[in-house]
Amino acid sequence: MKKNKREIPKEFLPSKHRDVGSTLYGFAGQNTLLSHVPKGNKAVILLSSMHHAEAVDEPTGKPEIIEFYNKTKGGVDEIDKKCSIYTTSRRTRRWPMVVFYRILDISTINSHLLYDIHHDKTTERGIFVKELARSLVLPQMKRRALNERLPRELRLSSARVLGKDMPVPNRQEVDKEESKKRKRCHTCPLKLQRKSTHTCYACKKHVCLQCEKQVCPECL
Repeated sequence: MKKNKREIPKEFLPSKHRDVGSTLYGFAGQNTLLSHVPKGNKAVILLSSMHHAEAVDEPTGKPEIIEFYNKTKGGVDEIDKKCSIYTTSRRTRRWPMVVFYRILDISTINSHLLYDIHHDKTTERGIFVKELARSLVLPQMKRRALNERLPRELRLSSARVLGKDMPVPNRQEVDKEESKKRKRCHTCPLKLQRKSTHTCYACKKHVCLQCEKQVCPECL
């Protein structure tokens, strides 16, 4: 624990009057507070919820809480190191977003380990994170690349990013979109410039309402 916490009693803080190697214990419910003096005018303070006795490790002479922490802190340090190399974190004043970014970072680390174990191989974490991020956004990018309502520049940028994953548009949907556009009637004289959204059911060319003929089902 950091020594600037006001909940820590003054007796547990560093002091030149405390002997080197001495240890103080404080018990409160299921929690145990420890203050160990490794050298003069220094103190190491730890809080544990799984140790409930003044146990000492005989080979080293250090308290059991400190030995347990030294054996298990490597995993925490390794995760912090990996999160600092590849992180989704951004500067923000909203503390829920900070927690959310850390959850994403730890999730990518866990998924990378599970992927290597499942495939029995070792992959580079940077490449794995890029492929993971791409696979998560790929469905949305495909939808946006085919969205005719978006600006053309944005759709072209999406197509460049997708590359070989660019989906092929459905011909029926393309014909349907084309039929909704107003175009000049192909039977009227050019000088009239009559435009219509109606198309011939056979040739799919645009025809205006004056050129269009209505036929009953029996005659059709």
